[in-house]
Amino acid sequence: PLEGDAKEAVDYWLGQSKKHWLSLDRQSQAHVALALKRFGDAESAQGILKSLKERSVSNEELGMFWRDTERSWWWYR
Repeated sequence: PLEGDAKEAVDYWLGQSKKHWLSLDRQSQAHVALALKRFGDAESAQGILKSLKERSVSNEELGMFWRDTERSWWWYR
């Protein structure tokens, strides 16, 4: 268990992540969901995951992906 300044810092970070998670990229949103779940806020974590799934596209051949990565000039997309 966290105590003192460490608990205060983590609580602040978790509060900020719940407020501003939508302004992050998808990978960071997933990281926030994972952290919230691990720190006992499963409801917020499920909400973030639900949002990620709603914004994705599922295709039998391609699996799950996001439309904004379909047509890109970047090598990693």
